[in-house]
Amino acid sequence: TSLKRETVCYVPEEAFQHCLLGELERLYFSFLDDSSALLEEIRLFSSLLGKQIKVKISQEELTGLVQDIDEKGRLVLRLESGIQRRIGAEEGCISR
Repeated sequence: TSLKRETVCYVPEEAFQHCLLGELERLYFSFLDDSSALLEEIRLFSSLLGKQIKVKISQEELTGLVQDIDEKGRLVLRLESGIQRRIGAEEGCISR
């Protein structure tokens, strides 16, 4: 999507970049002070929590329910077997 379509007005690129970088800086320093606050914000906006997903790791494909995001940013996945597994972004590719 585009900013113009979402906001129905023109947003100057430089102003957008300034706001975006300012927000990223705020989040970064907030994380340094207290990572739990940022983690709660991530959970709030996550579209994966409570969803059934498939994760491909090397030659293995896992299917399970995303239960949480842990303190390291890994997905906490409850596999069909009932086993809980934590999966980091560098480990695999997600499909729904």
